[in-house]
Amino acid sequence: AANGITRIYADNRLGGYLMTQHLLSSGRKRILCLTAHTDGVDCALRCEGYQQALREAGRPVSTSDILYGDG
Repeated sequence: AANGITRIYADNRLGGYLMTQHLLSSGRKRILCLTAHTDGVDCALRCEGYQQALREAGRPVSTSDILYGDG
C-alpha cells in the first residue's frame, strides 16, 4: 500500500447530500435521485443524503422523485 493507505471508502450519504445542495444552490427547481438498485446499501445512502438536503432546504421530499434503473 502506498503511503500506508490500504483502503479508501466513499461516504455515499454525504455525496448525495452535497450534490443535492450544489444543485439547490444553482437554482434547480426539481431534482431527481436516479439510482441503480432498489436494494443496494450505497444507493440507499445516497438517496438518504439527497432527501436530507431537500428537507433542510424546505423542499418537498417525494418518493416519486426517486427513480430506479436496472443497474
